[in-house]
Amino acid sequence: MEEERRDEPGLVLLRLQDVDVAIDELRAARESLPERAELRTIEAEAAALERRSRELAAQREERSEHEQSLAGSAGDLGARIALLQSQVSSGKVSYRDQEALAGELAALVRQRDELEEAELDELTELDVIEHETQRLASLRPVLIGRHRAVQATLASAEAEADGRIAEAVASREPLLAQLPGQLRLDYERLRARLGGAVVGRVVRGACSGCHLALPATDADRMRHAAPGATARCEQCGRILVV
Repeated sequence: MEEERRDEPGLVLLRLQDVDVAIDELRAARESLPERAELRTIEAEAAALERRSRELAAQREERSEHEQSLAGSAGDLGARIALLQSQVSSGKVSYRDQEALAGELAALVRQRDELEEAELDELTELDVIEHETQRLASLRPVLIGRHRAVQATLASAEAEADGRIAEAVASREPLLAQLPGQLRLDYERLRARLGGAVVGRVVRGACSGCHLALPATDADRMRHAAPGATARCEQCGRILVV
């Protein structure tokens, strides 16, 4: 029975097409391995982590500069306050001047307190930024570990898929060898141009590929042809098998 099937080019073509469709599916499955999507997810997480880390670094620099400016201004006010306090306590200024100095001192102390409070707020924010920066830094090795593990799993899955593809590709060679030269060339050209199924059957006088009715003369000729004979669909160009 197997010998008879090998002698019928149309049936060989159908079997060859089954192999090629299976190869297409295997290759598509290889490209859509779930590990690829997982790698993309990890890489997106890593990219987001790096963006956030850069944002935090910029915020830290800005707030640090602001904190230092506040500290400098508070320090200048503290020096001015100390000088005025020294003048007041020296007893060398008049009562009227002491009152004026006391008012200025009170205003300067309020300004200094406001600056120190603002500086404390900046220091608090810097602590928050530093904590978040350290947390993100601790995530980097975790992401790297996940990425390496998934890469290894992907490489293994790819190797297994490649083995199946190679086995399927090897199985098509004996089938190609059974086809007449021109039929083999026609099939390969159609596969390269159309992809997918390029060999069809005649079903109730129509091409099973494009589902269009064959001309009456072609349909009649196909009905009287030997099993496994081939023809061409004039509408879509597919090879038809009786």
